[in-house]
Parts: sequence; structure tokens; C-alpha cells
Amino acid sequence: MYKKTEKSLSLVLVIFILLFLIVISCIIVRNREDSIAIANNSSQEVINSVDTATEETVGELYFNEINKDAVDNEEDDKSSLGNMELLTSRNEYLSAKQCVAEFNYITSKLAYQMNNQLEPGDNQDYGQLLVNLLDKSQIELLGINKDNAYFYAGFFNFVTQSGYKLQGDFDTTSIILYGYRINLANNTFEDYSYAVRFDSSSKTYSLFTNDYLTQKGFSTITYGQKIQLYDSELSNNGNNIFRFINSNSYDIAQDYLNTFKINAICKPELAYKELNEEYAIKFGSVEMFQNYINNNQEKLNAIVVNGCNKVTSGGNDKYVCQDSMGNVFTILATPERDIFNFKIEFSNIIL
Repeated sequence: MYKKTEKSLSLVLVIFILLFLIVISCIIVRNREDSIAIANNSSQEVINSVDTATEETVGELYFNEINKDAVDNEEDDKSSLGNMELLTSRNEYLSAKQCVAEFNYITSKLAYQMNNQLEPGDNQDYGQLLVNLLDKSQIELLGINKDNAYFYAGFFNFVTQSGYKLQGDFDTTSIILYGYRINLANNTFEDYSYAVRFDSSSKTYSLFTNDYLTQKGFSTITYGQKIQLYDSELSNNGNNIFRFINSNSYDIAQDYLNTFKINAICKPELAYKELNEEYAIKFGSVEMFQNYINNNQEKLNAIVVNGCNKVTSGGNDKYVCQDSMGNVFTILATPERDIFNFKIEFSNIIL
């Protein structure tokens, strides 16, 4: 009985450390000027590096292009009424994911503040900072202010499984992400969703949480569904500036790897499906895979992308990756069909 308890506590601790590092690394990414490394501490050069354009310039070019299409095809009605499209841009996905990570960083600070555990000298009003990241439509509908914002306090991480895009008025694009949220305090999971609204003219964003999306009937949506996500203006409040992410092969491969690692610990049935079919046969079943992961978490946590070479063929992206120990693993993605779908295989290492 004691061994079982110790094993359970060890599992919670490992998950907490892994996911907290990933969240922190997503926060750090906002301050980088050039290439952005998602959820990884390695500073070594990436094999097959990409574009050297700055994030801000790429963001302007990208949003200008999609907004030009919006002017040609949609009425300039200053509302979010539009058809849902499948999310096909990894840069849009990673930009939205960064905003969600920043929000969850504030919720963790709010939890520390509630328990008087902030570091000495930290006098930030995290209740107000959290409100500043939420969209005005959510604030007004749910009656949120800095005094009751503690409802959102906690230690969370979010794993995306699918995403949609909504083109609103001339300046606005919204990304809705569906997946599951992990409560790191008690190691529980729940289906969850976030929406992030970007405004290219003010370079600002706002965020919608699951409670708002559920109340509006958007906890599940379908391709082509016409929805109105918000009915308010978006303005700069000093805390909601965004930088559009121009990802490279390294960032994308690391994001896929992080998703697999989190799923392996939290939802092994999902991670098992993310294994290359031939590689999955080595484990025999989901139960055997889960047992193996439980006994080899340190080995799993140690795997990071140190170098990456991307090869594209027939609409598929193949990322041949290497970690700091020289171990090779391959990630196969199908971005033309689903940017969240991938298969992973470890060649000269066994998980």
C-alpha cells in the first residue's frame, strides 16, 4: 500500500515538473526576437533553419494577406459572425497556444497570491492582469472583475487536440482550441476549450475560457458552422500585446514531441495512437504501453529535440530529429489534412 502511494505521488510530481517547465518555456518565447523554441530549454542551433524575418514583420504580412481576402469576401460589419474553418496554420496555432500559456501562467500566480506565497517584492495585481487578458464580451456576460477573478486561480496546462478558425471583421481573426486541461495540483483532467481573438490593427489579443464558450453553446462546433463569438471592441490595455509566431521545423517537432510526452503520462490511450503503427506493435496493447511508460518516465522526460531536419513529400512532413545523446526519432505529420495529427517512431532508442 505504501509503495502504491509513493508511486502515485511520484507520478503527480513528475507530471507537475514536466508540464510546469513547458508552460514556463511558452512564456519565455514571447521575449525572443528571432527563432522561437517552444517548450524546450536547448539553445543549440537547429538543423535546417528557416526564415530570418522577425515575428512582428511576418505577423503583419500574414494578417494583411488574410484581411485582404476578408475585405473581398465579407461585409465589414465589426462583428464575429462568420463560418468556422478548420485551423490549418501552425503559426496561428502556436500563437494562440502562447496566449493560453500566458493566461495559465497568470492563473498560477493568482493561486500563489491567494495563499500569500508570492516571492518577496512581487506586488503585481494578478486579478487585474487576468481580467486584462479576458475578452470584454466574457467579462460582461459572466460579471468578472479583479475581485472575483480568483475563480480562475490554479495550476493548469492545456493540451490541444483540434482547432478552428473564425475570420471576423477586417482586422480580427479568432482561433478556437479544443482539448483537455490538466489540473497540476491534483492530477485531474477535463475536456476544455479556449478561444483567442487577434486584432492585427492594434496588435492585441483577448481570450475566452471554457465557461464562456460553454454558455454561448460553443463547447462543440462543426466545420462550416456560423457563430458569433463576441460583440465588443478589442483595445490595448497594456497587457494584451501579441507577437505572431513564425515557427521553424525545430519548434514544430518539439511541440509534437511535447504533446506525445504529456499524453503518454496523462492519457496513454491517446499517445498509443500517436505511435507509428509498426512501432506500437512492440508494446502489444495500450495497457502494456501504459505500464512501460509508468516505469520509464525519466527516460521519456529526457527526450528533447536537439536537431531537426524536415523533408516534405506528397503532402506529408517528415521530421527526422536527434536528441543531445545522438538518439534518433522520426515524426510524420499530415498538415494538409490535420495539423494536430502526427505519428512518432523511435529508431535507435526504445522508450
